[in-house]
Amino acid sequence: MLRPEVARAAIDAGRCPIGDHSAFGDRCGAGDVPTTTVRDTVGRPVSGQSGQTGNRRTFSVVVAGPQLVTGGMIATAPGVNGDAVQIDSGVPEGAIRAVAGVEHDGLAPLPPRDFTAPPRELAFAA
Repeated sequence: MLRPEVARAAIDAGRCPIGDHSAFGDRCGAGDVPTTTVRDTVGRPVSGQSGQTGNRRTFSVVVAGPQLVTGGMIATAPGVNGDAVQIDSGVPEGAIRAVAGVEHDGLAPLPPRDFTAPPRELAFAA
């Protein structure tokens, strides 16, 4: 069984890749990834992750708010001759926008909430 404080630390760490900030401020570091606009689109606290397989045949994204989790996956089918078909550029960004939009719309009727902060020692791995 996962202890609640460990789950809270995992959620807090997942805020950075989605364009949000840790409960302890901006500890996300440098870098820009396609999902950094999700927080702005959803307009609420979010956590989550995205990733693409090394062969660029599958992409997935998960966005979690305190009251709703939305995920999406895109996978390519084999080509006409059974060739490996890769996801075109721009497709992951479209999937991210779609999932963030669903999260936004799903949360719209709900009162805003924030995530419960994890214990400081877990957030800072002390």
